[in-house]
Amino acid sequence: MQLNLTATILKTMVKGFAKVVSQRVTLPVLGYVLFRYQPDESTISATVTNLEETLTYHLPPEAVIPGTGNPDAFLCPFSELRNLAVNLSGRGTVLLTPEGETGVIAGTRCGDSLVQREFESMP
Repeated sequence: MQLNLTATILKTMVKGFAKVVSQRVTLPVLGYVLFRYQPDESTISATVTNLEETLTYHLPPEAVIPGTGNPDAFLCPFSELRNLAVNLSGRGTVLLTPEGETGVIAGTRCGDSLVQREFESMP
């Protein structure tokens, strides 16, 4: 599974998740967003929690690039998504691809150029 997030989707998601994800997390996993493919609905959900509140954002079907051989669920650091949202221009997109169990590749596309970087995740 690979995700293609537009600036609008990413910024909406980050804005909502910022209300649930604390700046100082007590458990490391609480600082991550869980992206999960739901085959029964053919949708992707993005979920965060602080153990008292849980917020789930359902991504539109066009945001999913299926069949890339990656896992059906992965964790992505919320801090990295927030940084991507802040630095993304209005027409840009972000490609998120899980890399094994402990990494995520984020590719930022603006026009014809693509800038990729990898950051650590949790299994």
